[in-house]
Amino acid sequence: MLEHRPLPGQCSAVVIPGEDLVAGVSDLIAASASNSAAQAWFGDCELLDAQGVVVSRSYVPDWSPEYLRQTDAVNGPIVVRDDLLGVLDELTAPSPRGQRFELQLRLLERGVRVQRVEGVFGRRRSVEETTLASPELAHIVDGHLRRSGIDGVASPSSLPGVAAVRRMPRSRPRVSVVIPTRGGTGRVWGRTRTFVVHAVQSLLTKSTYPDLEIVVVADTSTPQWVLDALVHLCDGRIVVVPYDAAFNFSDKINRGVAAASGDLLLLLNDDTELEAVGSIESMVAYFGDHAGAEGTVGVVGARLLFDDGTLQHAGHIYSEQPLHAFRMWPADVAGPGHRLALARECSGVTAAALMVDRDTFDSVGGFPVEFPLDYNDVGFCLAVRRTGRRIIWTPDAVWYHFEGRTRTRGPRPDEWARMVALWGHELTHDPYHHPLLEARRDDWSERVGMPPNSNDEP
Repeated sequence: MLEHRPLPGQCSAVVIPGEDLVAGVSDLIAASASNSAAQAWFGDCELLDAQGVVVSRSYVPDWSPEYLRQTDAVNGPIVVRDDLLGVLDELTAPSPRGQRFELQLRLLERGVRVQRVEGVFGRRRSVEETTLASPELAHIVDGHLRRSGIDGVASPSSLPGVAAVRRMPRSRPRVSVVIPTRGGTGRVWGRTRTFVVHAVQSLLTKSTYPDLEIVVVADTSTPQWVLDALVHLCDGRIVVVPYDAAFNFSDKINRGVAAASGDLLLLLNDDTELEAVGSIESMVAYFGDHAGAEGTVGVVGARLLFDDGTLQHAGHIYSEQPLHAFRMWPADVAGPGHRLALARECSGVTAAALMVDRDTFDSVGGFPVEFPLDYNDVGFCLAVRRTGRRIIWTPDAVWYHFEGRTRTRGPRPDEWARMVALWGHELTHDPYHHPLLEARRDDWSERVGMPPNSNDEP
């Protein structure tokens, strides 16, 4: 069974027998005294081998419900207020490790505010049985989904310490796919293609979603034969919005949304090709979900691949500048903490393949027209987060994105200056990225100068 060790300040540390607290737990206690809004706290944990050498550090993000309901990522002591200890009596998992994971989910269900505190607060002294068995974990998650009113099922995963969660849409409302274009062409995989035609064709021939509306916002320079080809492909399911102004990506998106009839909007670059047939269903499943204590989902982003099959986008990281997480990593790796294999909260996603519900889109005034070329999706996502809505990246929605093939340009300094002026703090404090990882890097590198373990002096 789990142990709870009394701490000063009417708090207790909930630990697995045999696992150690470290001196840094005093920081957790201090956090409990200084932050009356939170009711539970956690931090990083180290795994040591038999010789006491650090094998790994967890680098957990801030409280991330979607991520933490799929994997036993906290993996260290959880400090809770004593008035919450009654939740321990509700735990039904057979193992102490399973009980600690179930405790996290029970706290999530109760709407408990949980705070991550920087530092290492626990050590595991053995490399044996270091992860919760997937069948037990899946059983725990399945019960959590039922109690939370989430339409989905959990099953054991081939990844250690992971439950495979498959969400199912409660309904299948119309999805309006908004695609800005100028009818550009280029070569992909040794052949010339008209990007928007191939993007739409891949949707209509591969997607299994039953109700799609195609909204093409076309520059007046778009060749007529391209528009004719789109009309023929879509067989009446297309709206063409002529665009005769100077290029402004945000304005084109806003005009396309105004002409769309769907309650869900899929913003899609024209230089894309659908890869996973169930991509749209996997995105739709997050909308209309029982929000629970963690808040409503407002935006869902997709897994994007370069034409060579490497990752182009796995969510944004805001680490002194906007970055695509794990850019150019192999597409078949699970990543640190299985982050590339699991749906998770992130601070933003690219507009190259972004789904949003109309209410969320309208609540922030649409895409920011003051960013005609760059950072418009960054500003949009940050505005959505400010409303309290969550942004989810899912690996189950997959497109190829032939980035940069339709337009050659670099970021404009004036737009970056405007972005910093509006969102400077959010660009340096990403709750879903770890502060001890190197700034301006997307590859999970430890910050230079950080100690290799909690015993070493910085």
